[in-house]
Amino acid sequence: MNRPNQKDVFFAVGLALLTIQMAEKILKLYLPDLAPKVRPKSIKKLLTTKELMDRATLGKIIRALKENVKIGGSFGKTLEEFLAARNMFVHTADKIPGWGMETDKERAFSYEYSKSLCKDSQHIIDVMLGLVFARKDLALDLPASEYFERIKKEYAPLAKVAFPI
Repeated sequence: MNRPNQKDVFFAVGLALLTIQMAEKILKLYLPDLAPKVRPKSIKKLLTTKELMDRATLGKIIRALKENVKIGGSFGKTLEEFLAARNMFVHTADKIPGWGMETDKERAFSYEYSKSLCKDSQHIIDVMLGLVFARKDLALDLPASEYFERIKKEYAPLAKVAFPI
């Protein structure tokens, strides 16, 4: 794309917000499973844990992951960088140097920043799904799909490095 217009930037921002939310949800979903200290032992505790996870900030989720789970490879750094970029984007996008809608250069930067967040969010989602496929105790009978096959092939090995469990 040569010069994104405002509509293009708004679309990229919306897509970035959606993928960020999906990454947050999947991290919250898998934290109790990855971290035995926060794993619920009963249905009542499961519901309480779910409520706590729903209210927890992304920063708290990442901190809990780092405190309770050995994160290998570069995935820990990926999570930290994602958190910083996500927080700037969600809370103070107008303070990001280069961000704006007035000039072609600002729109191009804003568009690329949003695309980068989409890419980082998708990487986190894929690693976490790869973790599901890397688990030996789950018998998954999912429909054939190029996406799931790619996750199994590319991200399950990455997940084993990111979470050496």
